[in-house]
Amino acid sequence: MLLGRKIAARLRGCVGLLVACFASPAVAFVTTGTGADLTPPQLVSIEPANGAVIGTDVNFFRLTFNEPIDNNSLSPTMISGQLMASMATMDNPGVWSENYTVMTVGLRTPLIPGSIFRAEFESFADVNGNVNDDGFDWQATVAGTAQFYPVVDGWARYLAGFYEETNPAKTSGFVGEIQVIEVKTGGEFWLWHNENHNSDPAKDLPEMEEYDRMKVTTSAIQILGFHGVRDMETSDMTFTPPLDWLRLPVQTGSWSGTSTFDEGEDEMEVDYEATVLAGTYDVPMGSMDRKQDDGMPVIWLGCRKMTLNYELSDGVDVFSAGSDTLWYAPGAGLVREINHEVQQDRTYHTDKTLMWAGF
Repeated sequence: MLLGRKIAARLRGCVGLLVACFASPAVAFVTTGTGADLTPPQLVSIEPANGAVIGTDVNFFRLTFNEPIDNNSLSPTMISGQLMASMATMDNPGVWSENYTVMTVGLRTPLIPGSIFRAEFESFADVNGNVNDDGFDWQATVAGTAQFYPVVDGWARYLAGFYEETNPAKTSGFVGEIQVIEVKTGGEFWLWHNENHNSDPAKDLPEMEEYDRMKVTTSAIQILGFHGVRDMETSDMTFTPPLDWLRLPVQTGSWSGTSTFDEGEDEMEVDYEATVLAGTYDVPMGSMDRKQDDGMPVIWLGCRKMTLNYELSDGVDVFSAGSDTLWYAPGAGLVREINHEVQQDRTYHTDKTLMWAGF
């Protein structure tokens, strides 16, 4: 799948969005008459309404003001990752009316159920420089059972962070991973992925040759097996029975299981235990240098936290063991993961945060 260049372009658009979310080319207005405008502008309405539960077919977010606004003064001080990922265009999502009193952000439909949209504005000014310091907040939630693992054809994620490996010498640095969903039939889907180290993610994203075979059922997101490439040769692994990766609906609780798979002529097994912790978490979106953007924090809202522990063995001797901590956001899926694996004399640790999700 030749998707690296496509994702790189969307990442560059995401960076541009963080710099100026709703900015447009500067506009000049001329005030005539003897009376100077000294009154701060007012927000007249927000559509959909603040606090609304909206349908999956809602395709805009709109702000209406009582007078022309200095478009460069209206930039959010916080935005939810779910809102950002749902915008119809990433480079410059805000479209102003001709007289600069109405600003509309297009949303890509259908929206994903459970998505939490939020934007916060500290202030805004009219074209004469009068500032409204009261600011305003807006939040809406997409109706339906929250999807913590959206299975949508073409849905892509880019996670980035750092890695540390001992094998036996210690190395560390930047790590980035692309994940793309390809929907098949009967609930099955393939999760294509590729991970690379110490490269520029906006230029050097690798192409994907490996995927996890997965399936969505009424009770779980399952892993059926893996398709991999090693030494220029492909290989396929199938779990019997499938692993329940994420139980549905997502709620507090634990589950465990044992599955077998063939590796060459040997039969191996994996024992695992997973837990969804109580409560919800807000997870900041990462950045290329692993620091949150100072101008406009992007937050993945309402996340559920999950832990996973596993062992791979031949039924007697353990060859590999690991522990994962994962955060899933409603309407976005995986937004942060911490992985730690020990395999004989090799240890591998990563900490990655979602940078971008969408199509």
